[in-house]
Amino acid sequence: MPKTVERIPYCATTTTTRDDALAEFIRAKIEGNLSEVPSIAEATTKELAKGDEPIKTTHQLIGKFLALSPDEPDGVEHCNRFKYWLQDKNVANHLLNNIVEAIAEKTECLIPGEW
Repeated sequence: MPKTVERIPYCATTTTTRDDALAEFIRAKIEGNLSEVPSIAEATTKELAKGDEPIKTTHQLIGKFLALSPDEPDGVEHCNRFKYWLQDKNVANHLLNNIVEAIAEKTECLIPGEW
């Protein structure tokens, strides 16, 4: 029987990324290495690369975030969809909100109004 995963909505107030690390990521050029995203280290990179939909670059991760956009603009729903997708990729629970925040904020700078 498959393990049931608890779905807790995205909450920006529970992120643990340092403000300076997030700001640096937002300002920086995207090089493609997933480790440039705050909170993504080797273990997370390995999990993202697994499965039918392997993610191996920051560009692909941002693309996945964009692909999960709801038909009608809804930032909360968009972030929840991305968080649950990350959870399904077996990303550690304590990293989920941090990664969602980083990708959502970076995307907002690249494509204002997207989320």
